[in-house]
Amino acid sequence: SNSVYGIAVIMEYLKRECKREGRRVEELKNRVKVLNERLNVVVENEWKKKNMRWKVQEMSNVVWVYAVLEYEMNERVKNVMEQGLDEMFQRKRQELSGETVSIVMWSFKTMKYRPSDEFMKKWMRISLEFLNKSSPQSLTHSIYAYVSVIVPNVLRNGGGNPVEEYLERWLVAFRLNMGAFQCAELTTTLYSLGKLRWMCEKGGYSCGDGEVLMDLMDGFFGMHEECVQHELYAMLLVRIDEFNEMKAFVNVFYGMAKLKFNVTESIFNEMWTKFERMVKNSSGISMNEVSSVILSLSEMDSVVKNEVLMVKSKMKVLEKVVDVKMVEESEGELRNGLNVVNSLCGMIRIGYHPSVKTVNEWMIDVGMEDEKVLVRVLWSVVKILTHLRVGECEEVKKMEKNLNDVCETLNGLDGMRNWEVCELSMVMWALEKVGDGVVECGDELLKKCAREVERRFCEKDKRLDGQCVSMMIWSVGRRKMRMLEGGINENGTVKMWMKMLEEYGRGMNLIEWWNVLKVCVFFEIQFPQQVMEVCSKVVEWGISGGASQIQRANELKLMMQLVHVNQDAE
Repeated sequence: SNSVYGIAVIMEYLKRECKREGRRVEELKNRVKVLNERLNVVVENEWKKKNMRWKVQEMSNVVWVYAVLEYEMNERVKNVMEQGLDEMFQRKRQELSGETVSIVMWSFKTMKYRPSDEFMKKWMRISLEFLNKSSPQSLTHSIYAYVSVIVPNVLRNGGGNPVEEYLERWLVAFRLNMGAFQCAELTTTLYSLGKLRWMCEKGGYSCGDGEVLMDLMDGFFGMHEECVQHELYAMLLVRIDEFNEMKAFVNVFYGMAKLKFNVTESIFNEMWTKFERMVKNSSGISMNEVSSVILSLSEMDSVVKNEVLMVKSKMKVLEKVVDVKMVEESEGELRNGLNVVNSLCGMIRIGYHPSVKTVNEWMIDVGMEDEKVLVRVLWSVVKILTHLRVGECEEVKKMEKNLNDVCETLNGLDGMRNWEVCELSMVMWALEKVGDGVVECGDELLKKCAREVERRFCEKDKRLDGQCVSMMIWSVGRRKMRMLEGGINENGTVKMWMKMLEEYGRGMNLIEWWNVLKVCVFFEIQFPQQVMEVCSKVVEWGISGGASQIQRANELKLMMQLVHVNQDAE
């Protein structure tokens, strides 16, 4: 235990040094791989037979070593390890501590090992006993493991688990110990909480506990906004000089964006000044970190007015970094295609549009085999085309050819069952915006997207939302308007649309309803009374909002008067 633990500690130090100097760590990893099989033999033979002789600290150290040294375990070793830890939880409670309990599940996450449901439930119950006595490092490991291992697995397999109580009590412990958190602990915690809120917002849990967890976090940061958020900002400013790794900035920007913090100008400018100094030495930042920062800033920009943070003005720096990393990491998987395209998407959402020439250079070989890359390329290219700069005619022709190639590839895929709902929305929006004649297979691809939305609705697929439904109605309807085709009633399409609006309309905002009503008024589609009632509730919500919301709500109210209502419709 002590020997391999010592090797792992040295390895961690060397990896940090290599990363700081921009050197590869593969050679170091290969040197310690020789111990992998020997450690497997020790665990399998000695741990199972003599686990009561092992101290708790020794067992947790060995688990940590597997994670840090990236050792592989066969199924026998995994079973022996989980059984030994299970027995440790039961018979050696007096030796347990917050550190040993938290590091076990953190190691499982790092090893990408999914323990049994019973083990995860037991871990939560035991971990709860130590929360109030845990150190900041333990609390950091605990929430990271909870978010990465417990929430995605336990919730999905049904209810009856103490997930809500755990988060509630962890937040209390965090509030009490927040002042003692060091830089790495604080930034990792912000990342974990941000990821948890994003997971809950995204949904997909069988028992619906995701919404409860999100309410707990929103309540915690909302009710205590003045003290919690401001205290966090004060701590970040004090520790800003300790931000010696790019990962710290990545975690903080991500956490602030996902938790929808009210980011102040002072904290943002202080962080950006230090971040920009580090970025200028681009060897210390990876393509994945660049894209993560840009996407986080794009989400922050939707929370805080762009004029306050001036996020758009910061993008020129990151555009240069993307150019450099494209060359440096040209041998990477898919040439970092998804990271490059995510960077481009984030810039566009902020309102910063790189030149058509720059985009064409980025698109040369980003890896068109990946569906996610293809979808985001399509969305980004169309966005760029709608904000053309003067004097780029030749580059525009290249871009349109790339766009046509992307659509041909997407149209040739087997299906869209694995697509995220946002990807369906992005493609439908792009196909409507691109106009006629640019994409040869545009109509066919749009029909495939619409059929996939209808399939998900009929099969009650949870991967569907109001934004996607409104985008489908708007894009199909607008395309038919331009082509001056007849009505929209083939194969019961209108009836299907009305059922979708009745179910998902409450989740649509004022603009989405406006777009739907424009299509329906143009084609003189009759609305059932139930659907109009849903729309009316959204209008009422808008009228109770701010000035801009009230204006949109009143405009939507006028549009509703043009809609034909069928009182007898099903």
